Amino acid sequence: PIALTGGSGGLRPVLTDPPEVAGAIPVTTSARFTRITPWTFQGKDTDVENQITVSFARNGQQNEPTASTVYGAGAEGETMTAAYSRELYGIRPGQVEVPITDSSRTAALVAESILGRRAILPEAATYRADLGFGFLRCGDWLALTDSDLNVEDLIVQVIGRRYVGARWEFDVLRQDVPQR
Repeated sequence: PIALTGGSGGLRPVLTDPPEVAGAIPVTTSARFTRITPWTFQGKDTDVENQITVSFARNGQQNEPTASTVYGAGAEGETMTAAYSRELYGIRPGQVEVPITDSSRTAALVAESILGRRAILPEAATYRADLGFGFLRCGDWLALTDSDLNVEDLIVQVIGRRYVGARWEFDVLRQDVPQR
């Protein structure tokens, strides 16, 4: 699954299914790889959706959904992410229509995917690295160890890459999802 995120450089595709720690590129902050901006939230509280109403099973004559179910915060299928989001932001409803399925299970999977992307606001920061990190590309997943933040193997994704002088700058995105 891919989502789009906005930034100063425009829209960027972001893979929303991160790997396990063992599948990410290990990077440790040092003199060769340093954070140069603070972590900042991407988006506004109004962008959060933690209770999703899924409409599905279209009627052939009127072409209207005949079923709908609510998933997420305070409803059926409340995941740890939705519960955590509810504690942070309260209940934030959202709606989606899935016209091509009659299956409540498929509707639940669609809602679960949306909750994984929209229930918690992601954060981004910029790191500066020496030329040896030029192999990193947009879309790469990193297992970041940053002693300043007291984190080890934090899964982040590279969403921006710039060559500045004799160094690289990487914008990275993290999204805290409790069940990961």
